[in-house]
Amino acid sequence: MIDTKYHNEEIDLAKLVRSIVAEWKTILFFFTVSVIASVIYAIKSPDIYTSTAMVIAAPTPTATQNLEIPGKLGSVASLIGLNGDKSNDNLMLALAMLKSWEFVEFFISKRGIGPQIYASTSWDKDTDTLVYDASSYDAKEKKWIHSSRSISPTNPAPSSWYIYKIFEDSLGISTDTKSGIIRISISHYSPKLAQKWVDWIIQDINQHLKKEEIEDTKRRIDFLKNEIEKNKITQIDRMFNSLIEEQTKILMLAEATDEFVLKTVSKSKVPVEKSGPDRILIITIGIICGLALSFVFIYMKNFIFRSENSDNGL
Repeated sequence: MIDTKYHNEEIDLAKLVRSIVAEWKTILFFFTVSVIASVIYAIKSPDIYTSTAMVIAAPTPTATQNLEIPGKLGSVASLIGLNGDKSNDNLMLALAMLKSWEFVEFFISKRGIGPQIYASTSWDKDTDTLVYDASSYDAKEKKWIHSSRSISPTNPAPSSWYIYKIFEDSLGISTDTKSGIIRISISHYSPKLAQKWVDWIIQDINQHLKKEEIEDTKRRIDFLKNEIEKNKITQIDRMFNSLIEEQTKILMLAEATDEFVLKTVSKSKVPVEKSGPDRILIITIGIICGLALSFVFIYMKNFIFRSENSDNGL
């Protein structure tokens, strides 16, 4: 019985091979169509350029790095953010914010680059200008065209969510755990814009966190001054005055530092060579899919359909 099963499988396999050979015209048709379709798609796919900058965590001085706070005062200092090295915390916060909808929305709005992200379809190398989707954006009038993704009937601009998702896909962040080097890259049709946006987003995240740190430091200084006014104990006053002095140093350093969280190791450059698309890979995948479809078609035609017809007495 087992031999009969193997014998039937050998017959089916031989029949399948004969069917494939007999259907060479079908295979040639699928192959030709897949080649033509994949070549057209590969040629029409616009070039993508990627610009990358390498950064590291900038050293962040702490208010109590050279000051020991005893007992309960140490707990109070921790609660208001006066203890510990915040360099790693600031770095993790910066990397998280770079991928957040809120910060990306702020960045795009500040730099006014929504149309270049959402509505651009390619880059004209000869004129060094972007080509826009006319159904989304009027480049001459510099106006959005109303669509289903518009914010409201009176505001034709697309929701910031859709712009954010496109930008998120173009933004790359990778970290080398051994060296601590972080690579921040942006891909776009225009190589110049890709390079400019990398510089801008590093500048803006540094400025954003710098502003927050300055505001937090000023609040801590005000808090300590208020505590000095409340307490009349000399030892506590000296400790608070030392903390205020340390916080004032932090405030001065923060105001004087541009690279507050991310320090540039290697600046971004305007890319010369494209990073995508891989047209050879596109054509290869297209050919493989075409051949696979032809084999599936032949199998269904010669085995499944014929089997069903036989069962129905046709």
